[in-house]
Amino acid sequence: MHMRRMSYGFGVDHPDMEADLLEGLCEGFVRANQVQIRVDPEKYPCCLGCGEYKYVPPKSCRVFDWRTGQARDPNCQHVHGAFPLNQRGMGTCIDLACMLCAIFREKDSDAAARVVIEHQFEEDGEPKPGQYHALVMKGNGELVDPEEKAKGAHGGSEGHACACGGAE
Repeated sequence: MHMRRMSYGFGVDHPDMEADLLEGLCEGFVRANQVQIRVDPEKYPCCLGCGEYKYVPPKSCRVFDWRTGQARDPNCQHVHGAFPLNQRGMGTCIDLACMLCAIFREKDSDAAARVVIEHQFEEDGEPKPGQYHALVMKGNGELVDPEEKAKGAHGGSEGHACACGGAE
């Protein structure tokens, strides 16, 4: 099977709308992941621990700015869907949240699960510009941190029971 790569660039004029924009984009990735799970359900795990996914922090996208002739370090990241996430075995909080939400919807019949974006804050309570964390809100309102469900994050998934017999 040949994988086609797609790339999207996005931005927002009003920084106070960034979290809403990211949640909308995540919904698209969740739905794409759901399609992948439906096409080949045995390929995708019932939880992040069983999939042995590891959390990795986002890498910045260094971009060449033709106006200045220099590379700049914008506030951006690549998002990986189910297929490349399975191949890589690791992902950012957004990658993992979109996958976990799709798993909840497809394998746990939780149609109301959704990705929520949380702003990150400095110790003094000021928001960090452009810094967010992706979580999954289950239909019952429970918030799940995908970093904590993946291996290698804060001790990872070691010791938590998973519905499919692995670690969640």
